[in-house]
Amino acid sequence: MSSSTGKSVQFLLILLIVTIVCLRTSSGARRLLKNKMSPEDLRKPFVLLYEHESFRGKEYVQFVSKACANLPKEYTDWASSVDTHRSCASVCTTENCAGPCYNVYSNQGVSKLRIIGFNDKIKSVKSCF
Repeated sequence: MSSSTGKSVQFLLILLIVTIVCLRTSSGARRLLKNKMSPEDLRKPFVLLYEHESFRGKEYVQFVSKACANLPKEYTDWASSVDTHRSCASVCTTENCAGPCYNVYSNQGVSKLRIIGFNDKIKSVKSCF
């Protein structure tokens, strides 16, 4: 095998490996990596809030914990869909998670918050557990 053929095979193998890694990474995680979040950040529970239904439009990442987190003003009453990415989160229509709240379970997501009456109404989030 000539050296140019060997280099071509090596290039194709590298390309194949990169493609497989990209395909195995969820689209939400790819966006987070693109936004320069560390792999350590990806291990923390978080939700992605989307401006439009069906997980479209601008997105906002909110890490979740047992403590309630009020959304920044620019993202209050803004989300039309939510994805939990391996975490369970309560999304609430009042500040300080006072209620009413809706639990969005692991990898479930809600593509149309209007169906549950929460479209453009989320003000705070916390972990379900």
